[in-house]
Amino acid sequence: MGAVRLKKYKAVYMTGGTPECGGLFGPSTLHDPPLIFNVKEDPMESTPIDSGSPEYQSVLMEVNQAQVDLKQSLRQDNTSIADYTFT
Repeated sequence: MGAVRLKKYKAVYMTGGTPECGGLFGPSTLHDPPLIFNVKEDPMESTPIDSGSPEYQSVLMEVNQAQVDLKQSLRQDNTSIADYTFT
């Protein structure tokens, strides 16, 4: 997974790897721990939440649980249930 969207947050695990103007691909960067953005307050995803903050730690726990739940759902019936609503 390159990114996980959860409520007003987005956790990004990989950046880069997209074509530049000349058609060349830039390098991909793996982020472990992920970059986490509050997309409601920062829709351009320009400033990730400080990884040392309580907010980051709380969101990271929720994102990790969401991934576990999704993988379990896929194992059960090989279909995902996605919620694309924005709150």
